[in-house]
Amino acid sequence: MTLQDDFWSDPQHAQTLIRQLNGIKEIVESYEKLNSEEMEQSWWTVSADTLKGIMRSLYVHKDGIRILLCCADGTKHANFLHDFVTDIKKRSFWFEYAAYDKGAAAQTIDETELHMLLTAYWSTIFEPIIHQLPLEKALFHCEIVAKLFDWRVIFGGVSR
Repeated sequence: MTLQDDFWSDPQHAQTLIRQLNGIKEIVESYEKLNSEEMEQSWWTVSADTLKGIMRSLYVHKDGIRILLCCADGTKHANFLHDFVTDIKKRSFWFEYAAYDKGAAAQTIDETELHMLLTAYWSTIFEPIIHQLPLEKALFHCEIVAKLFDWRVIFGGVSR
């Protein structure tokens, strides 16, 4: 039996993994409760170190994540990335407007644009897992991603 067969043989594997990934979503949701100064120092400044922490957490479950991303056709998780991003987008959209209302963001972007940017962002983060890179290469990748996605520029804040 392959790892993939084993993963899909127990429906709880995918559900457990998705519940664990919900922790990322809850962090995004908690951002809207911050004051404007805290907002300016949180989402906008996703550092390489922050991404490395996320990547280390993802790598604990890399086999299951890879199966969800690459081998879920024909299952209820066939649209895992889209569904994951859609949920993150809903939470981020509220944060975006809260940041704008509190003066931590100079502009907002519409939901479609935010969805496309978040799809690109999370696709980029998941790529080392899809390509089965060793953790050390994935951690280096985080340094590049942190430079590529400067959220402060996107939302009209100050560039790094």
